[in-house]
Amino acid sequence: MHDSHHTAAELPRLSFPGHSAVEYTVALAQRANARQFALFHHDPWPTDTEIDGFVAQFATARVHVFADYDGLVVDLP
Repeated sequence: MHDSHHTAAELPRLSFPGHSAVEYTVALAQRANARQFALFHHDPWPTDTEIDGFVAQFATARVHVFADYDGLVVDLP
């Protein structure tokens, strides 16, 4: 899990709060050889459909990317 508040395109305008970009966090998970990766701490403005779009752009990534949500339970082996 990693803070994925913005897109890389938004960072120049919104980097001042210190949040991470989705693209950066997924690349970090891949580099760490993670098997699964949860985007969390989303900006409150994107719709669920837009967040699903963030996830969809990484459908072919080496790591399984999914978005967290209130009440999500992740079972760890």
